[in-house]
Amino acid sequence: MEVEGGSLTALAGFDGHQGVAVVVEARRFASLDDLLARSIEHAEPAFVLVLDSLEDPQNVGTLLRSAEAAGVHGVVFPTERQAPLTPAAIKASAGATEHLLLAPVDDLPGALTDLHLRGLRIVGSDAEAALTAREADLRGATAIVVGSEGHGLSPAVRRRCDLFVRIPMRGSIGSLNAAVAGSILLFEALGQRDPGARPATA
Repeated sequence: MEVEGGSLTALAGFDGHQGVAVVVEARRFASLDDLLARSIEHAEPAFVLVLDSLEDPQNVGTLLRSAEAAGVHGVVFPTERQAPLTPAAIKASAGATEHLLLAPVDDLPGALTDLHLRGLRIVGSDAEAALTAREADLRGATAIVVGSEGHGLSPAVRRRCDLFVRIPMRGSIGSLNAAVAGSILLFEALGQRDPGARPATA
Protein backbone atom coordinates (compact mmCIF):
# COMPACT_ATOMS: atom_id res chain seq x y z
CA MET A 1 0.00 0.00 0.00
CA GLU A 2 1.49 3.34 -1.04
CA VAL A 3 1.41 6.16 1.51
CA GLU A 4 2.94 9.61 1.85
CA GLY A 5 6.43 9.77 3.31
CA GLY A 6 5.24 11.45 6.48
CA SER A 7 2.65 8.73 7.04
CA LEU A 8 5.29 6.03 6.61
CA THR A 9 7.58 7.77 9.11
CA ALA A 10 4.70 7.90 11.60
CA LEU A 11 3.96 4.20 11.02
CA ALA A 12 7.60 3.12 11.32
CA GLY A 13 8.32 5.37 14.29
CA PHE A 14 11.53 6.80 12.79
CA ASP A 15 12.74 8.34 9.53
CA GLY A 16 15.37 5.73 8.59
CA HIS A 17 12.90 3.37 6.92
CA GLN A 18 14.26 3.89 3.36
CA GLY A 19 10.76 4.00 1.94
CA VAL A 20 9.56 0.55 2.99
CA ALA A 21 7.79 -0.76 6.10
CA VAL A 22 6.40 -4.19 6.95
CA VAL A 23 3.76 -4.86 9.60
CA VAL A 24 4.55 -8.02 11.57
CA GLU A 25 3.42 -9.74 14.74
CA ALA A 26 4.76 -8.49 18.06
CA ARG A 27 8.21 -9.82 18.92
CA ARG A 28 8.26 -12.92 21.09
CA PHE A 29 11.19 -13.14 23.48
CA ALA A 30 12.92 -16.32 24.58
CA SER A 31 13.86 -17.79 27.95
CA LEU A 32 17.17 -19.26 29.14
CA ASP A 33 15.61 -22.68 28.61
CA ASP A 34 14.95 -21.80 24.96
CA LEU A 35 18.60 -20.80 24.44
CA LEU A 36 19.92 -24.03 25.91
CA ALA A 37 17.36 -26.08 23.98
CA ARG A 38 18.67 -24.57 20.74
CA SER A 39 22.22 -25.65 21.58
CA ILE A 40 20.94 -29.19 22.19
CA GLU A 41 18.99 -29.06 18.93
CA HIS A 42 22.19 -28.14 17.08
CA ALA A 43 24.23 -30.72 19.04
CA GLU A 44 26.70 -28.01 20.09
CA PRO A 45 28.07 -26.75 23.41
CA ALA A 46 25.96 -23.79 24.48
CA PHE A 47 27.23 -20.47 23.11
CA VAL A 48 25.57 -17.38 24.62
CA LEU A 49 26.22 -13.64 24.39
CA VAL A 50 25.37 -11.57 27.47
CA LEU A 51 25.02 -7.78 27.32
CA ASP A 52 25.63 -5.99 30.62
CA SER A 53 23.75 -2.67 30.43
CA LEU A 54 24.93 -1.33 27.08
CA GLU A 55 23.79 2.24 26.48
CA ASP A 56 24.19 2.74 22.71
CA PRO A 57 21.56 1.14 20.45
CA GLN A 58 24.08 1.04 17.60
CA ASN A 59 26.44 -1.05 19.72
CA VAL A 60 23.59 -3.36 20.67
CA GLY A 61 22.63 -3.82 17.01
CA THR A 62 26.21 -4.41 15.91
CA LEU A 63 26.72 -7.03 18.62
CA LEU A 64 23.51 -8.80 17.66
CA ARG A 65 24.72 -8.90 14.05
CA SER A 66 28.07 -10.35 15.15
CA ALA A 67 26.36 -12.82 17.47
CA GLU A 68 24.13 -14.17 14.72
CA ALA A 69 27.06 -14.44 12.32
CA ALA A 70 29.16 -16.24 14.95
CA GLY A 71 26.41 -18.80 15.55
CA VAL A 72 25.47 -17.98 19.14
CA HIS A 73 22.43 -19.80 20.44
CA GLY A 74 20.95 -16.69 22.03
CA VAL A 75 21.53 -13.31 23.65
CA VAL A 76 20.74 -12.41 27.26
CA PHE A 77 20.32 -8.80 28.40
CA PRO A 78 18.73 -6.94 31.32
CA THR A 79 15.26 -5.43 31.07
CA GLU A 80 16.44 -2.31 32.94
CA ARG A 81 19.43 -0.01 32.34
CA GLN A 82 19.95 -1.40 28.85
CA ALA A 83 19.54 0.29 25.48
CA PRO A 84 16.21 -1.00 24.10
CA LEU A 85 15.73 -2.65 20.73
CA THR A 86 15.06 0.64 18.99
CA PRO A 87 14.66 0.93 15.21
CA ALA A 88 18.30 2.07 15.11
CA ALA A 89 19.45 -1.06 16.94
CA ILE A 90 17.38 -3.31 14.72
CA LYS A 91 18.71 -1.62 11.59
CA ALA A 92 22.31 -1.95 12.85
CA SER A 93 21.69 -5.67 13.41
CA ALA A 94 21.12 -6.11 9.64
CA GLY A 95 18.24 -8.50 10.28
CA ALA A 96 19.92 -10.52 13.03
CA THR A 97 17.08 -9.73 15.45
CA GLU A 98 14.78 -11.85 13.30
CA HIS A 99 17.02 -14.93 13.62
CA LEU A 100 18.40 -14.72 17.15
CA LEU A 101 16.79 -15.92 20.36
CA LEU A 102 16.66 -12.82 22.56
CA ALA A 103 16.19 -13.36 26.29
CA PRO A 104 15.58 -10.26 28.44
CA VAL A 105 15.94 -10.94 32.18
CA ASP A 106 14.97 -8.94 35.26
CA ASP A 107 18.02 -10.12 37.23
CA LEU A 108 21.14 -10.39 35.08
CA PRO A 109 23.52 -11.59 37.84
CA GLY A 110 20.94 -14.22 38.80
CA ALA A 111 20.67 -15.33 35.17
CA LEU A 112 24.45 -15.74 35.02
CA THR A 113 24.35 -17.87 38.16
CA ASP A 114 21.63 -19.97 36.51
CA LEU A 115 23.73 -20.42 33.36
CA HIS A 116 26.76 -21.37 35.48
CA LEU A 117 24.74 -23.98 37.33
CA ARG A 118 23.67 -25.39 33.97
CA GLY A 119 27.29 -25.94 32.98
CA LEU A 120 28.25 -22.75 31.15
CA ARG A 121 31.49 -20.97 31.89
CA ILE A 122 30.94 -17.21 32.28
CA VAL A 123 33.69 -15.29 30.46
CA GLY A 124 34.21 -11.56 30.90
CA SER A 125 36.65 -9.13 29.34
CA ASP A 126 39.28 -7.40 31.47
CA ALA A 127 42.30 -5.46 30.21
CA GLU A 128 44.37 -6.81 33.13
CA ALA A 129 43.41 -10.48 32.66
CA ALA A 130 46.25 -13.01 32.73
CA LEU A 131 45.07 -14.78 29.56
CA THR A 132 44.34 -13.40 26.13
CA ALA A 133 41.18 -14.62 24.43
CA ARG A 134 43.39 -16.71 22.12
CA GLU A 135 45.12 -18.40 25.08
CA ALA A 136 41.83 -19.23 26.85
CA ASP A 137 39.84 -22.33 25.96
CA LEU A 138 36.48 -21.08 24.64
CA ARG A 139 35.35 -24.35 23.04
CA GLY A 140 33.00 -25.60 25.73
CA ALA A 141 29.65 -24.29 26.92
CA THR A 142 30.35 -20.57 27.23
CA ALA A 143 28.61 -17.28 27.94
CA ILE A 144 30.61 -14.24 26.79
CA VAL A 145 29.73 -11.09 28.72
CA VAL A 146 30.19 -7.62 27.20
CA GLY A 147 30.14 -4.70 29.63
CA SER A 148 28.72 -1.24 29.15
CA GLU A 149 30.55 1.42 27.16
CA GLY A 150 31.35 3.69 30.08
CA HIS A 151 31.73 1.36 33.05
CA GLY A 152 32.52 -2.10 31.72
CA LEU A 153 31.20 -5.03 33.71
CA SER A 154 29.10 -4.18 36.75
CA PRO A 155 30.45 -5.43 40.12
CA ALA A 156 27.63 -7.98 40.53
CA VAL A 157 28.29 -9.37 37.04
CA ARG A 158 32.06 -9.45 37.57
CA ARG A 159 31.54 -11.61 40.65
CA ARG A 160 29.70 -14.18 38.53
CA CYS A 161 32.49 -14.50 35.94
CA ASP A 162 34.48 -17.73 36.01
CA LEU A 163 37.19 -16.43 33.71
CA PHE A 164 38.49 -13.09 32.46
CA VAL A 165 40.27 -12.64 29.15
CA ARG A 166 41.90 -9.68 27.45
CA ILE A 167 42.30 -8.61 23.87
CA PRO A 168 45.95 -7.94 23.07
CA MET A 169 46.65 -4.45 21.76
CA ARG A 170 49.80 -2.76 20.45
CA GLY A 171 48.65 0.75 19.54
CA SER A 172 48.40 3.92 21.56
CA ILE A 173 44.63 3.68 22.06
CA GLY A 174 43.94 2.00 25.38
CA SER A 175 40.51 0.51 24.75
CA LEU A 176 38.10 -0.67 22.08
CA ASN A 177 34.49 0.17 21.35
CA ALA A 178 32.20 -2.28 23.20
CA ALA A 179 30.76 -3.66 19.96
CA VAL A 180 34.23 -4.19 18.46
CA ALA A 181 35.61 -5.85 21.59
CA GLY A 182 32.58 -8.10 21.94
CA SER A 183 32.73 -9.08 18.27
CA ILE A 184 36.41 -10.00 18.56
CA LEU A 185 35.64 -12.28 21.50
CA LEU A 186 32.72 -13.92 19.69
CA PHE A 187 34.77 -14.71 16.61
CA GLU A 188 37.73 -15.92 18.65
CA ALA A 189 35.35 -18.36 20.30
CA LEU A 190 33.93 -19.37 16.92
CA GLY A 191 37.43 -19.93 15.54
CA GLN A 192 38.19 -22.29 18.42
CA ARG A 193 34.85 -24.07 18.29
CA ASP A 194 34.62 -24.43 14.50
CA PRO A 195 37.98 -23.88 12.73
CA GLY A 196 36.30 -24.78 9.43
CA ALA A 197 33.64 -22.06 9.59
CA ARG A 198 33.03 -20.42 6.22
CA PRO A 199 34.86 -17.12 5.55
CA ALA A 200 33.06 -13.90 6.35
CA THR A 201 31.95 -11.49 3.63
CA ALA A 202 31.77 -7.73 4.10
